Amino acid sequence: MKAVLVALPERDAFALTLFVGKVLEGWQCDAADLAHPVPAGDLYVVDMDAWLARHGRAQAGAELAALVGERPAVLVGNVPAQVAAHGAPWVVLPRPYGAQSMRSALEEAWTARARPTAAPADVAPAPAEVFFSTSAFGFSTAEPMRVAQATPPPTLGEGALSIEAFRACVDSSPNEACRHFLRQLGDRLAQPGAFEMGVTLINGIIFNPAQAWVASNTPLSVMRMVCRSRALGEHVRITALAPTVDARARAEQRGMTVHPLDDMLFALAQMGECRLPH
Repeated sequence: MKAVLVALPERDAFALTLFVGKVLEGWQCDAADLAHPVPAGDLYVVDMDAWLARHGRAQAGAELAALVGERPAVLVGNVPAQVAAHGAPWVVLPRPYGAQSMRSALEEAWTARARPTAAPADVAPAPAEVFFSTSAFGFSTAEPMRVAQATPPPTLGEGALSIEAFRACVDSSPNEACRHFLRQLGDRLAQPGAFEMGVTLINGIIFNPAQAWVASNTPLSVMRMVCRSRALGEHVRITALAPTVDARARAEQRGMTVHPLDDMLFALAQMGECRLPH
């Protein structure tokens, strides 16, 4: 199942992608901005402040109904009554909201899909001290960020790149943030020893270049957000693993899945829109 995150600030989209992957089994997220076609999904989470600014109050409801149809949606922020009246199953989630409020809204919307004529539900906002944000995952930033484009993330197994080929192509990325992030990774891969890339307190990737494998518990959609945002990329930490540490055992303890290193490098280069060798 796929939840499409429409026009959410990148911080929120990043946190929600992690959150959904943890609490809704079998779900994945795709972030979309309003400058590109919004991909199809099974459930939509729409930032209504951005949606209203884009379409205006007079057309916002009709435009939203045209996008969502009878599929479930969570409408985040200020939702005028005339907009909410356009469709169901829609759930209104005012700001500020907490993790539990978001979870309740997602579950309510998904449950209501069997009742397409039901009135839009309302979920009570969370107390101010429990805002839903990436701080819950060990990340915070005051810098405004841009939502990633609505292209689907790559999947592992589409191709393979050696470390040398990966390092050779990263500078061809048209995105400055991608070039910076991937160049740092390439430089570390060229050094000896296994290391861990910490994305949040609970998500990361272990790289073992000598044995040509990686282990990850981080969705590629999240890595794409990190790769394309200088602000998110700056919060990633690379830590060398001591020679006495069993990297494979550490990966198993953290619930990570092992993949060929070359497959991961190809996927990361795709995220950066690098010119790949034929």
